[in-house]
Amino acid sequence: MILIQSIESDIITEYTIRWLNFKEVEYTLLTNDVVKSSTYSIGNKLNCILLNINGKSIKLTDINVVWYRRSTFTLDTKLNKNKYPKVFEDNIKKFENKEYTALRQFIFTQLENKFIINSPKDEHTNKLQNLQNALKVGLEIPETFITNQYLNLDISFEVIIKPISEIVNFYYKQYQCLTRTELFSSNKINDFPTLFQKRIPKYFEIRTFYLRESCYSIAIFSQSNDNTLLDYRNYDLYNPTRSVPYKLPDLIEQKLIALMKSLKLNSGSIDIIYSTNNKYIFLEINPLGQFYNVSYYGNYYLEKKIAEMLIKYGNKY
Repeated sequence: MILIQSIESDIITEYTIRWLNFKEVEYTLLTNDVVKSSTYSIGNKLNCILLNINGKSIKLTDINVVWYRRSTFTLDTKLNKNKYPKVFEDNIKKFENKEYTALRQFIFTQLENKFIINSPKDEHTNKLQNLQNALKVGLEIPETFITNQYLNLDISFEVIIKPISEIVNFYYKQYQCLTRTELFSSNKINDFPTLFQKRIPKYFEIRTFYLRESCYSIAIFSQSNDNTLLDYRNYDLYNPTRSVPYKLPDLIEQKLIALMKSLKLNSGSIDIIYSTNNKYIFLEINPLGQFYNVSYYGNYYLEKKIAEMLIKYGNKY
């Protein structure tokens, strides 16, 4: 059986499942479903883990391969109907969360040899480590530094600012505030450690989807619109950014493959700039990032390739 862990309304997951349905392959989709009950048996004749997902009982030993799109495994904590003194409520909740975390980690260890495309450990990579490894395999990166004393530095070029970790969006009632890459202005500085990078003039950006030693790329002409000049995710719905299939030079692809192997990643979305001085500049990796635009504009049918890969490796077990 194939297990897919994803989120609701993830378009690439939906299209992949269409191919699995077309090929009449058995699978289980775990989205934002809550695991209603669970039974764990260790050290006796049963020695198995049973999960109840939406009334369907699943034995972990029946799962052959796992595609990990997003973290969605959640245990229904409402099953605990015990009453506790109010004074201990917060402490008991913390304890319950620790118990759940240990249980979740155990389940993932039972599946770790079955993760074919990504796994829970890929959910949070270190951007600085990725840049360092990119240098080691021979890729070029923007000049990068992290400091809380920017005004004390002697910088003669334009810089942009980015999160050190991951982009976070903020929500308030019906409003959403998106964080984006910005051009640095000294009146925005604070004393919190901040990631600065030299601004690279570009001809276009490249989004590459890496899947088990294969690279699928598109060129994104984000410099043609002021909205997307610094960050192509700042979409202009009235004037969409032009994107076309793109083939990276073999040497660059080989370096990307070496980079992904060094990070023990078998899948991920990679951002690159093609600069005005004709160089490929590596920016970052998002192991669980969205890649529908690569599939669509590149005409790669990545959802079909993923379905075929799940079937192929599932048949090996």
